[in-house]
Amino acid sequence: MKNRRVFVNPTGVDLWDRHSAEAALQILWAAKVIHPDRFADQVLTLKIIRSLAADGMTMVTPTHDPNHGFLFDGRVALMKEGQFVAVGPASEVLTGSKLTSTYGIDVAVLSVQGSAAAPTLTVCTPWVGDRP
Repeated sequence: MKNRRVFVNPTGVDLWDRHSAEAALQILWAAKVIHPDRFADQVLTLKIIRSLAADGMTMVTPTHDPNHGFLFDGRVALMKEGQFVAVGPASEVLTGSKLTSTYGIDVAVLSVQGSAAAPTLTVCTPWVGDRP
């Protein structure tokens, strides 16, 4: 309940409880309904997903941003036209050549030295212009 309104819990394949595969979605749904100003932030949402995964919860997170795959320690799947191109660790799946082939544009995968807490940051970006 918020502002004298009662929100009905959405249901899917499983009942929303801590034992279902959809339990993590319940947390995100409730957060966005109760505190939309705080949970509209994509980074905060990704941090919650990462935290739940670190606690042992299996997370399936569809995204069109391959950079999200570098944020988690698990497996990623790269798809094109409804077919799997590759499945495995992000470092093996989200390579420049596989992303270039999948998206049909030149993509660079870059690693940047970070801090002691996060020693390396890996990102991908479209490559504009001539390669060195």
